[in-house]
Amino acid sequence: MNRTETLCSYLANVADTPLDPETEQLARLHLLDTLASIIACRDLDAAVVARRYVSAFAGMVGAGTAAAGPAAGDTSTWSGGATILGTQQRAPVVDAVFASAMTGHGAEINDFIPSVFVQPGPAVVAVALGIGEVTGASLSEVLRAMVAGYELAARVPLALGNNNLRRAGIASHGIGPCFGAAAAAAALLRLPAPRMADVLSLT
Repeated sequence: MNRTETLCSYLANVADTPLDPETEQLARLHLLDTLASIIACRDLDAAVVARRYVSAFAGMVGAGTAAAGPAAGDTSTWSGGATILGTQQRAPVVDAVFASAMTGHGAEINDFIPSVFVQPGPAVVAVALGIGEVTGASLSEVLRAMVAGYELAARVPLALGNNNLRRAGIASHGIGPCFGAAAAAAALLRLPAPRMADVLSLT
C-alpha cells in the first residue's frame, strides 16, 4: 500500500476510529479556542463583511433541523443549511462555513502551527461543525474529523516543503487549511477510500 492509499484508508475510517484520551482533550481545546475566537471577532469588519456577502450572494435560510445519517455524499437533507457560528443566522452550508471561518480568523487570534505557518482552526473547525450539523454527526465524530483536518493542515505543507512553497510564491497558510478542511469534510461525509483520493486530487 502506497502513502496515498494509506492516507485515503485513514480518512475513510477516521469518523469511526476512537481518539486516545490525550488527543481528544486537545481536540476539544482547539474547538473551544476557535469558538472563542469566533465570539471575540463576530462584530469585527471581516465577520460583518462575510455575513453581508453570504446574505447578498446566497441568501440566508430559515431555521431548520438537520436530518441525521444521510448516505455518503447525499446532500438532500441539507436544505435547512448550517449555522453561521457566533450568530443565530443560517445559510447554505458552504456559505455558512465560509462566513464562520472568516469570523474565526478576523483578528488572527486563533490557533497557530509555527512549524508550517498555518492557522488551521477557522477552516477546519468551521467545516467540521458545519458538515457535522447538516449530517447529524456526533461530537465524537466531529472531533475525529477535526483531528484528521489538523493532521493534513500541518503535514501537507511539511511534505511539500515550506521553502519550496515560498520559492513558488505559494502560502503554506493557504495550502494547509484547504487540505485540512477537505479532510474534515470528507471524513464526516464518510466517503470511501477511492473517493478520498479524488478529494485529495481536487484539493
